[in-house]
Amino acid sequence: MPYALGIDIRAASTVAAVARLYQGRWEPPETVPSATMPSTLLLTADGPVAGVEDGGPDLVRGFLDRIGDEVPFVVGGRPYRAANLAAELIDQVARRVEAAEGGPARQVAVAVPGTWGPYRTGLLRDALARVGLDATLVPVAADGYGAADALRRLIAPPDAVETYRPAPEEAPAVADEPAYPPPRPPVVITALSSPRKRVTDRRPGARVVIAALAVLVIALGVWLTLMSGFVRL
Repeated sequence: MPYALGIDIRAASTVAAVARLYQGRWEPPETVPSATMPSTLLLTADGPVAGVEDGGPDLVRGFLDRIGDEVPFVVGGRPYRAANLAAELIDQVARRVEAAEGGPARQVAVAVPGTWGPYRTGLLRDALARVGLDATLVPVAADGYGAADALRRLIAPPDAVETYRPAPEEAPAVADEPAYPPPRPPVVITALSSPRKRVTDRRPGARVVIAALAVLVIALGVWLTLMSGFVRL
């Protein structure tokens, strides 16, 4: 039977819900017990394993809240981006539901915090695309039923569900949410050394002295010329 899938990894436990399409209508969402697990990943040599309770130093959790943070998780000396870890967990949940339902979901909704902006949602959307999962990110209220609420908004007609808008106290400051993709920093070009200043003498007295000397030289030349004429006579 065709179904749609909703996934919520915001809390300490990941929850999945499905809504089945029956006679052209979507049935109410139901929680999938087999896909309810801790929101953790155990990073092993054979690949990450989702939903492990305790795995020692190679177990990571809380990566959804770290999406957008430039500082990666470091496990076993290797860096891991939070968005990639979240996408891996979501993909493994989708695969478990796919195995239980006998096929992939027709649509997938992923609940994200309602305070997220385009930067964080863009990072997670790109990470999901890299693992090959086509999902719609749906903002939900902090106290809502994430998987079911996201699924209802995905399958309901646009005018049947009110769009969630975060309350003013939930909304982050604009400075905390850069545009997506993040803008490149401006290139600042600075001179290696200050340009030399042209030295000009703007004192009026110097000009007067120079002009007077020029007149004196001309007068002296004229006088010498006249004197040389008198001597010849």
